Amino acid sequence: MKEGIVSREDYVDISAQYEERIRFSEEAIQQVHREMDKLLDNSTDQQVWMQDFIEHKNLTTLTRVAAVELIEEVQIYEGKRLAIKFRHTEEFDLLSQHITEFTEMNTTEKEAI
Repeated sequence: MKEGIVSREDYVDISAQYEERIRFSEEAIQQVHREMDKLLDNSTDQQVWMQDFIEHKNLTTLTRVAAVELIEEVQIYEGKRLAIKFRHTEEFDLLSQHITEFTEMNTTEKEAI
């Protein structure tokens, strides 16, 4: 505007658009942080599964306790093939999705600035 490239009216309009985008992005970031805090709060019964994974993160040998806490089903096929269905996969996928969305939103926001 000072150099005469855009009019004062255009500058005010563009500035308002950017302010709105910044406000929307900040609100979205706060919402994601609230959701992540809620998901990561181990004091709720719904998030006990995270504690199970954390307790067994450095597991080198499968113990009975770890199997009971982490594995829902094991299917054995011919040729020594196994299919393992882990407990809490839906919760884990949801948390992963939130983290991915937050990361993408944060990257997009930085690029816009």
